[in-house]
Amino acid sequence: MPRQSIERTGTQSIGRAAAMLRVVAEHNSAGLRLVELSELLSLERPTVHRIARSLVAEGLLFQDESRRYHLGHGAVALGLAASKTFNLREITQPILERMARETGDTFYLNQRIGSEAVCLIRTDGACPIKIYSVGVGDRRPLGVGAGGLAILSAMGEAERESLLLSVQSQLGNYKGLTLSTLRRFIRRTHALGYALHDVHGFAGIQAIGVAIISPRSGPVAAVSVASVASCLTIKRTQELVDLLRESARQIERLTENYYW
Repeated sequence: MPRQSIERTGTQSIGRAAAMLRVVAEHNSAGLRLVELSELLSLERPTVHRIARSLVAEGLLFQDESRRYHLGHGAVALGLAASKTFNLREITQPILERMARETGDTFYLNQRIGSEAVCLIRTDGACPIKIYSVGVGDRRPLGVGAGGLAILSAMGEAERESLLLSVQSQLGNYKGLTLSTLRRFIRRTHALGYALHDVHGFAGIQAIGVAIISPRSGPVAAVSVASVASCLTIKRTQELVDLLRESARQIERLTENYYW
């Protein structure tokens, strides 16, 4: 086989293995069967089985008694090793806790991982209405939720359009969300200077998001807050936006020497 063909095949295999790890991570609690992996990855079962078998051998996946795949100890070890280099949670947790104490609302930190936003922190305030739309570790396509929308909207146009096309097939999982709707949300975010989003699956709840910008990597994360929509008066909304912006700039200063 020509060298270029071997290199293309190897690169494709790495990409598929990485995609499998991401998909399993999204469903890690319940796990995924081989047939479910095949459907989610749009790959033939023999191909999925071959990749999964290799990842199990490396300790990056494991199968439970029901033959469902979960992340393995090797994947956990890699995550822990990465966190020692750049522990974003350790840096930002006190900032989100302060905002939750001051306002009583629920605050989130989402980090961009490829075409997704991953929830790293959720901090609940004293408000009796708790909003559990997103949990720590949950992954959603960029543009879904205020944090992901803030990140997506802060990208350059070429990168954003490329990413929109890559997540288009996933938007059907979120009722009423289409590529056209998402583009309209982006235009509104640009006009407002922050993301404002109805929380998916929670009537009467809205979220506000502000992007965190790295001088090296562009929009890499976002801080957001979820609140009862009827409480978001013009004055209250502006107070929360100002608080989020202040916190985003603080996180940017604390992480300016990090490589995301």
